[in-house]
Amino acid sequence: MPEEVRIVQISDIHYSDIVGINKIQKAIQLVNAEKADVIVLTGDYITYDDSYFNELTEELRSLKAQYGIYAIWGNHDYCGNMEGMRNRFEEIGVNMLVNENRYISIGASGFWLIGVGSYYENDVDLQKAINNIPEQDMKILLCHEPDFVDNLSEAQVFLQISGHSHGGQVRLPLYGALKLPPLGERYPMGLYSVNENYLYTSRGLGETDYKVRFNCKPEITIITLKK
Repeated sequence: MPEEVRIVQISDIHYSDIVGINKIQKAIQLVNAEKADVIVLTGDYITYDDSYFNELTEELRSLKAQYGIYAIWGNHDYCGNMEGMRNRFEEIGVNMLVNENRYISIGASGFWLIGVGSYYENDVDLQKAINNIPEQDMKILLCHEPDFVDNLSEAQVFLQISGHSHGGQVRLPLYGALKLPPLGERYPMGLYSVNENYLYTSRGLGETDYKVRFNCKPEITIITLKK
């Protein structure tokens, strides 16, 4: 692997009447300014209505990363026409990983990027996703729900990148999140070390149900891997 690799994560866009296009456009500007090696999209592009998806992807089309843009599904995406959404992603140059992997070749080396379906929707087949990967190779897993990390054996992947929880959206001082979704309760935001695997959970970009965040800002995540 080179001395540094910059991965930029966008999660939980939830484009809808609640999450406007201006917010998405600003996020894309910020992401492109980071000159990412790899961009990862970790699910929940819609909330309950996939009629927003084409407009969203017109904006995502302008994302730029030297070694590619990769995406997985979130649990809300299963409400839409997933075949149509996948085809649309492929049209704009976003590579979907659903229980599959890609080798990201950077310089003389690289790493494996693994994507699984939604754990909430019982669509994870990790063994299928890692089947052809040499055991000693570096592996980074994209899984929408952070609590899936408890199912990883020790050192099976170096890093799991997740979203799903929104950090709770509303966090009270000395109390924390008022509410967290199933499978986003144990590791709701930030960096964790779990059984020799690292996990990063993004607070996400959008909101669901209410356009409210308190003490829990939306985020775009920049992960720098150093040799």
